[in-house]
Amino acid sequence: MDDKMIEEIKKEAEDIDIPESLSPENMRKKLDAIDNETNSGSAQKTSNIKPFPIKRAVTIAASLAVILGVGVGYGSLKLHNDVAPAVSDSGITAQVTQSTAEDGHPAYSIPGVMHSATSYDDVNDVISTAKAEYENEMKKQQRTDLISNFTDGDVVYEAVEESATMDSADTGAAAKSTMDAAAPAAAIGGAASGDVAHSDTNVRTEDVDEGDIVKTDGKYIYQYFSSGEVRIISIDNGIMEKVSSFDLSDTADAYVTEMYIKDDKMVLIAEMYETSLSKDVSNDRPFYYVNDDRSVHVFTYDIKDRTTPKKLGDVTIDGYFSTSRLVNGYLYVMTTYGQPILYYCGLDYGIAPIYNEGETTADDSSDDKDDIIPKINGEPIPAEDIMLPEKAKDEPFYVITSIKLDSPNETVDSKAVMGYVDQVYASSHSLFFYSADWSGSYERTEIVKFSYADGKIVPEAAGSVKGYIDDSFCIDEDKNGNLRVATTTWNESGSQESSLYILDKNMKKVGSLIDIAGNEGIKSCRFMGDMGYIVTFRNTDPLFTVDLSDPSNPRILSELTIPGFSEYLHYWGDGLLLGVGYDADIETGGTEGVKLSMFDVSDPKNTKEVAKMVLDVDYSELLYGNYKSILIDPEKNLFGFSAADWGDEDTNWEEKGYYLLFAYEDGEFKDLLTSKLSMDDGYWDGVRGLYAGDYFYLVHGKKITSYDMKDYNKISSL
Repeated sequence: MDDKMIEEIKKEAEDIDIPESLSPENMRKKLDAIDNETNSGSAQKTSNIKPFPIKRAVTIAASLAVILGVGVGYGSLKLHNDVAPAVSDSGITAQVTQSTAEDGHPAYSIPGVMHSATSYDDVNDVISTAKAEYENEMKKQQRTDLISNFTDGDVVYEAVEESATMDSADTGAAAKSTMDAAAPAAAIGGAASGDVAHSDTNVRTEDVDEGDIVKTDGKYIYQYFSSGEVRIISIDNGIMEKVSSFDLSDTADAYVTEMYIKDDKMVLIAEMYETSLSKDVSNDRPFYYVNDDRSVHVFTYDIKDRTTPKKLGDVTIDGYFSTSRLVNGYLYVMTTYGQPILYYCGLDYGIAPIYNEGETTADDSSDDKDDIIPKINGEPIPAEDIMLPEKAKDEPFYVITSIKLDSPNETVDSKAVMGYVDQVYASSHSLFFYSADWSGSYERTEIVKFSYADGKIVPEAAGSVKGYIDDSFCIDEDKNGNLRVATTTWNESGSQESSLYILDKNMKKVGSLIDIAGNEGIKSCRFMGDMGYIVTFRNTDPLFTVDLSDPSNPRILSELTIPGFSEYLHYWGDGLLLGVGYDADIETGGTEGVKLSMFDVSDPKNTKEVAKMVLDVDYSELLYGNYKSILIDPEKNLFGFSAADWGDEDTNWEEKGYYLLFAYEDGEFKDLLTSKLSMDDGYWDGVRGLYAGDYFYLVHGKKITSYDMKDYNKISSL
């Protein structure tokens, strides 16, 4: 940010009396209270869910929030028609109908939910209506209400100092057979490259690859640093050598979010941004706002010669990166995009919108539609590929773009859905976008289903269920197209209700289990074939084993109650289920360290905890929803993850990071390696462990350390 402009803002603020409630100390207390509430489990986990600040508005200091009062208005999270019937346990259901537009382009409609736009005028009408409704709503609020919103909702406005840099079956044998058949490839062994067996990124769905920050093919490690550098490291029996590197930062401000390695190609998905500060002097007192224009680039490189990677393609998509999947040579990239409504709050003149009355519109004849409609490779998404809600509610676009790796400069298909999306679940042939709606007397989760194959993206159906999804493994599609969804609901009395719903391929409810645990929320799930495992928690951990072989009649076969709870479940083979979570005090429910549990689920009517280990650490990236952070290979008898100890008064609250590696032998957990992570090598989260052949590699920041897996003695570091 321009230093001169910062000084102007400071000078403007000198004569303003700041209310005590907005002092930096009190604002920090409010933020801490929200953090504490979230960490206690009263809010759903969001570690892999990016909030959608369309353009970040940043205050220069907490005390200037009153003067600048910059905020962002965005979607109401609704993907449904407001006039739809009230949702009961059965939810709403709608199937797609397809027609043909005048230009021959396919058009789709999910009655009562959304429809294909007929033109950019159609899109603009929805946006204009939404903005007008939002503006009227904002103008009705009092200044104090607006100020209180600075610490509410999905976006928290952070104070910055002088620098305004923005970094942004009923028998045990039958159950075991079913589970073995359903276990994903990533759960039962690593892939092989040539003669070298190696670990893979832990994924949600078999044959649906996911990007990560570090990859290996058994012969090389591929790594990206936050500084912008991409490195390719040869690995040979624990000996490492850098064979090449290149830098993205010389192109623009870029941050790689995910990486793929496939068929001698490297795919880097990077967010790029340009920030600018604007000053408006149209009122008595000037005010300022910050624009943060984002785009997502999909860079593809030829890495047949690892020493000299060659750029093959670049697809540019407007907006923020959400997630991606790679299936059968097609990459599917999900992004969010929307136009801002920026407001300021002044002590003298209340609330007013920053944008002008004659704001740009997206009519078909105007080139200015580029500012309203998300663009791909510089071209606006065709109007017919934009799905509009039946009733506008100031919502961003959620965009799906497919790219064939053999044609890395082009896109195969795209769809834009106007509506906020919490997360995406990808089965082998369907994409499910889901979001929580908190506006009614209880929460509900709304789901829109798309099919995807060979790059083509087609809307299929929509539905909803009561409650919200707390964990990404709480939604799963079986081989017959039935969708299993486990949710938690807060009732008006303040109690929780955990339930399971089964929807058919048309998103119609066919079966359910209501109020499974009684005033307990869901902590984790795992669906495997015809079996489901659901963990709920208040002071103890009931692990429910559910028979799903008859979708119309799901049945609880057993309930195991033990101290603590599992936040992550993974099938270990031989009728065993691994749980990673927290130990807890059975009287208070307070957590007491990370806990490993091994459950014997070979007899679904008699599930047992056969081993446990409580670790002297307080936190793990894995337990905040990042399942890709765990190295896990039951066939190799290996699992590991990063963890942290917050410290205590005796250590002056010194934070320490570790990488922990384990095996399961003779009915017990075995500690194979505990490596302390140095802050000099970068922050302790984002760490990855991997193996190639008989050697383990620990990646932390720019440092890679190799170990011999026979005894876990250190070999070398790079």
